[in-house]
Amino acid sequence: RGCHQANGSDEPRAKAADMRKGSIKPTAATSREPKPPPRDRGELSWGALTKALQLEIDEVIGIWRMAAEQGHTQSQLNLGSIFLPGHGVKQDYVEAVRWFRKAAELGDAGAQSNLGVAYANGEGVKRDIGEAARWFHKAAAQGDAGAQCSLGLAYTHGFGVKQDYDEAASWFRKAAEQGDVKAQFNLGTMHFQGHGVKQDFTVAAQFYRMAAEQGHTGASEALKEYEDIFRNGTATLPSTCACCG
Repeated sequence: RGCHQANGSDEPRAKAADMRKGSIKPTAATSREPKPPPRDRGELSWGALTKALQLEIDEVIGIWRMAAEQGHTQSQLNLGSIFLPGHGVKQDYVEAVRWFRKAAELGDAGAQSNLGVAYANGEGVKRDIGEAARWFHKAAAQGDAGAQCSLGLAYTHGFGVKQDYDEAASWFRKAAEQGDVKAQFNLGTMHFQGHGVKQDFTVAAQFYRMAAEQGHTGASEALKEYEDIFRNGTATLPSTCACCG
């Protein structure tokens, strides 16, 4: 899960291949014409395919579960990651958190970050921003960009930690340097406003541009607003950083 984010489409219907005339001839034992395929053949084939895929998913989950129970952190993380959205299994936040916690306690940065998000959102556990910040810090210290951005957000707003713009800017910078788009936008905003860093419109524009190149709408809008500085000497931007959620 990224810095602190189902579906449904019509099932494809398989088309039965056209039977060429004369391609199937009666044998000496019978002169009956071959029976045409049933009308719902495509539906039956799709159903069989779906069932086969589910069997494969169940098999993979079984393998992950066996490995996870033996302390394999990647398998624990995998299980948490499928139970959280309900991919191939029934969605279960509590079960997701259970596996994230096992991997997190063994030091897996991704699981620590996911556990922090669970506490921040109250998914599978009682909402606790202090506990969220604690897990974000553990993951961030290991270089997890999403956790670094989320920790920057925590310090920006004082979520579970004492508000500290300097600390926020430091964590946003670490995440931004790894390409985290929301951290780049937030760091641009901090440079624009002079929160935790010296106010510098040029540096702000650089980080906004980095985020905009990755498709961040807010960064693109900020760049337009940034241009007004040269024309009017003023600009209006949000008073706080964007949420890293």
